[in-house]
Amino acid sequence: MRKTARLIAASDIFGRTPHLDELVRALGGPPPQGAAVIDPYGGEPCAFADEASAYAAFQAAGGLSAYAARLAGTLRKAGEGAALLGFSAGGAAVWLAACGPSLPLPRLAVCVYAGQIRHHAELVPRCPCRLILPRREERFDVGALAARLHGAPNVRIETAPYLHGFMNPLSRNFDAAGCTEWTARIAGLLATAEAPLSGDRI
Repeated sequence: MRKTARLIAASDIFGRTPHLDELVRALGGPPPQGAAVIDPYGGEPCAFADEASAYAAFQAAGGLSAYAARLAGTLRKAGEGAALLGFSAGGAAVWLAACGPSLPLPRLAVCVYAGQIRHHAELVPRCPCRLILPRREERFDVGALAARLHGAPNVRIETAPYLHGFMNPLSRNFDAAGCTEWTARIAGLLATAEAPLSGDRI
């Protein structure tokens, strides 16, 4: 039986939560062999009143650039062949890591409702990268982002019929059924990741 690649999961702006830990354990097994979880706040417990408060804390912690640097450091320690999974801002950090030429090559990158990718859509992932987009976003046109990335090397796109944050119980857009469905979908992606992909599926 093929050994599963080490999983590195990057949280959204709410940080590390018991729900995320449970999800990652289900996908990658217990650390240190199976999975590592990173977040923008160095693992410190956080309790945000709402998404606006979480976003303010994320920006105060250095925003996406600082988060991407944190993920890059974790990836360097893990070495070649890790699987990356990120949610929202964590997904954008995963995208940057997958595109970073000086970093160890991941085996797979999965970016879930990672809207900030739109600011870095000119980059090209060096490994298979699966983008899971929500059906719509408040701040930008999801269809336009999908069209822009259509045909990009190593990129495949799937659209979930849910809204941004549907896999996080702390989000106003959480959908329990959608979370269960896409946890199983992501588990399948992690289990079957093989050769680099080309093109996409919308």
